[in-house]
This record gives sequence, C-alpha cells and structure tokens, in this order.
Amino acid sequence: FCLESISAYIIEQLTQVRHSTVRCEISDLPPICTDPPPQQSVNVASERLDAVLAAVYHLSRSDSQRYFGQEKVFLNSRLTLSAAASPKPGDIVSVRGLGRFRYDGIEQTTRKGRLRVFVRKY
Repeated sequence: FCLESISAYIIEQLTQVRHSTVRCEISDLPPICTDPPPQQSVNVASERLDAVLAAVYHLSRSDSQRYFGQEKVFLNSRLTLSAAASPKPGDIVSVRGLGRFRYDGIEQTTRKGRLRVFVRKY
C-alpha cells in the first residue's frame, strides 16, 4: 500500500526484494481491507495491557506476560516491554504468533468492579 503520488516510482523501481524478483502493479483494495472487523466485548480485571491481551486471546495473565518477556508485543507498531501499559482507544496491539486487535475503550464497569472493553480482532 502506498500513496498514489509515489506509486509510479515504486512500480518502475521496485524489482527485487532480497533474493526474489517482484513485479508491482496498481490494484483496487479488496473489500476485506476496507471493512473493519466486528467489535467484540471482553471482560477484563483492569485496563493493563497484559490483562486485555489475556482476555482477547483466552490466555492466563502469566502466559500473556511471557509474550512481553519474549519481546513479541507491539503497541502501535512499537515494541512494548511494559505489561502495565494502558492502551488508549484506537491503539493497535500486535502479538507475534497470535494476531492483532484494535482497542476501542471501556464499555462499562460491572457490579464486581471488572471492566467490559471493546476490541476489534483482526
């Protein structure tokens, strides 16, 4: 994906990626790229990144923290080592080997003090 203003240059100049020969062309986006994934609601103990990650991918909290130690968690395309970080609405969380999701914020607080948050899992 690129800006239209640079597309002609890329088509002309990009002929090889590492050892593979490539050919570029202009095409329309497939519908799957333009439609956002459906919004899901998950129940979390807190708004910490490790808690949200555990709820989205059905992991234990300690399992989700291992991904931080293995440097596999990215927040908005930047490596994050802090399991205690709080995502903001609109943040994209990527986990190598599991996928990615967009955090859409808190829906409500339950009677027991837990949070229901919205996510869009890709």
